[in-house]
Amino acid sequence: MVGNDGKTTKITCGTTVENSEPIVFEFHHDWAPLGVEHAVSLFREGFYDGAPFFRVIKGFLVQFGLVYDKELQKRLGDSTIEDDPQLDPPIPFVPGIISYAGSGENSRSSHLFVSYGSAASLGKMPWETPLGVVTSGMETLTSLNGEYGDKPGQGKIRNQGRAYVDKEFPNMHHMTTCAIQEGAIKELVTAFSSTGDRWLFISSAFVGAFLCFFVLRKLLKTRGETKKN
Repeated sequence: MVGNDGKTTKITCGTTVENSEPIVFEFHHDWAPLGVEHAVSLFREGFYDGAPFFRVIKGFLVQFGLVYDKELQKRLGDSTIEDDPQLDPPIPFVPGIISYAGSGENSRSSHLFVSYGSAASLGKMPWETPLGVVTSGMETLTSLNGEYGDKPGQGKIRNQGRAYVDKEFPNMHHMTTCAIQEGAIKELVTAFSSTGDRWLFISSAFVGAFLCFFVLRKLLKTRGETKKN
């Protein structure tokens, strides 16, 4: 894919899907700088913690980005940003691609979706510029309950909150909490995923951890000696 050499931000999110692995979203800043910055800032604020997966259409996409806290939704979720230009050539919407849902030009807010399949219809609108890709936990996303499809009313979720969802859509899955990790780079991802370089990556990580432990131990020892004096 285009743009893998640039800065990335990884965000790991738990879900209410039983016995599932966390979802890892990898955002590529050079794919859509404005969009990624906005999405990452929302994750950093804890906006998506507890958010429902309110639109699950098997074989097409899963959408999220509404929260039950009206004040939080109004303060953070309703703010919009300008569209990013599409890359040339564009990034295809293969399974796991992350993008904004929107309703017109410069309408991107807090609504994100992840593609389930290779949908040729996606990416045609100016707000549908890919932001990143799910690198782990795609099985969790495909396990989300899809029995409700497009039925949940977004306006009712906004106005009536959790009570509406629990009453009308009791089996809807939710996010739990998300953790952000910035500065991930292509080399680390490649080394970890490549069979040939995996042991080199693990060895490097072990040596790095040992050095951190040694430095920390030295600092604590020096601090103790300073207190004694």
